[in-house]
Amino acid sequence: MGITSLHMRVVLAVWLAFIASVALAASTAERFTSFGGFHLGVGTLTDVQSKLGPANKIESGEAGEYEVRVCYRTKSATVTYLSGEMGGPTHDLLGLSVGQTNTDDSVNCPPWPSAIRVPPPRLAGLYLGMSRRAFAQALGTKVQVDGKVSRAFFESKRKFTPAEYQAMPKEVRELVAKGQTQDYFDVVVTVEGYFANNRLVKFQVWKVETQ
Repeated sequence: MGITSLHMRVVLAVWLAFIASVALAASTAERFTSFGGFHLGVGTLTDVQSKLGPANKIESGEAGEYEVRVCYRTKSATVTYLSGEMGGPTHDLLGLSVGQTNTDDSVNCPPWPSAIRVPPPRLAGLYLGMSRRAFAQALGTKVQVDGKVSRAFFESKRKFTPAEYQAMPKEVRELVAKGQTQDYFDVVVTVEGYFANNRLVKFQVWKVETQ
């Protein structure tokens, strides 16, 4: 076997391993991005209000720290849907959180509508009251610990859909066609757990796509 042939096989093996790892990260992360009939990256906070009923949009922070949310109470948890600076003026649905109801934040949240099935306060192996160790095991990846918060990141890539490609400025489409810029979105899913006395009191998920 020649050196060139061996080199090509090594490059191919590394590339295939990379593709497999990206696909695995995407599939692993997606299990955390849906709750109560809503999917992160699909729709807006207004869509949430239309389905679950009137709820105030609560805004906080500025610029990169900007956050807007709507929340609903169930008997066992407070469910919050979130957007941020990347969500634009339409407040695209980018985040969700599920937390205990005995907090000051839950006081101003209307009840989850009785006509819609109440989702249990668990998501892909995460549930309120679990230990920090069990939380890390459920994530199945490296977890960063910062005081009362445990956090994990899942990074992947998503190819542009034909509709997304056509909606881009002509100059960008030309660069993509020439291979001078990427033809995919970088996707980061962040899963956070908030703990008190080593018990999970809230979990929160964000999904952000950037080009």
